[in-house]
Amino acid sequence: MISLLSATSFFVAAHLLLSRTAARQGLVGRVGELGYLGIYSLLAFAGMAWMVVAYAQRPQILLWAAPYWAYYLPLLLMPFALYLIVGGYMVRNPMSLGQQGAFGEAGLPDVLRITRHPAMWGIAIWASSHLVVKGDLGSLVMFGGLLVLALGGAAHIDQRRRLAFPEQFARFAARTSFLPFAALAAGRTGGRSRTPDWRPVAAALTAYAALLLLHGKVIGAAPWPA
Repeated sequence: MISLLSATSFFVAAHLLLSRTAARQGLVGRVGELGYLGIYSLLAFAGMAWMVVAYAQRPQILLWAAPYWAYYLPLLLMPFALYLIVGGYMVRNPMSLGQQGAFGEAGLPDVLRITRHPAMWGIAIWASSHLVVKGDLGSLVMFGGLLVLALGGAAHIDQRRRLAFPEQFARFAARTSFLPFAALAAGRTGGRSRTPDWRPVAAALTAYAALLLLHGKVIGAAPWPA
């Protein structure tokens, strides 16, 4: 548990600290943009690998027993979570690292009409749905850490963009939402300027099918209720 706590703390802290404006500018000034991205990616990968290994070796300390119906939550929510994650990386988004130039692009990709932080919300949905089912201390540490990082990181990105690009962010925020579907429900996203993009849907469904097939072999637990 000490290793898992340390790994999760390192993973979350590395993301939040390196994304701070002062830290980013300092590193970019010393090693350049590519060097910064390399350091950021290396630390993120190392933290994730450490966390996965520590999670696999965690002691089983049960905190709660999930009701039977809860085991269907990941099955039902993961296709949507994967759509947000895959779609979030397939489109240009001014909220993403190094894509501030997308502020000036007309029209909103379908996934950004749902939320301006699709990948972050996808990770949050993945983490929370698994956390409810697992119910052990190790899962609370790892999935809880990922949940805090996803939503806290999204809020932090909003704050940084608001300070760095106040006018552009205000216009973008006026037609998007932090919470999924809030802007759509309020009618703030505007009319769709192009045909629906089915590529993220196809990619998410392919990833979901692969997870169902490989979950038991790779993770060691069946993805459906016994």
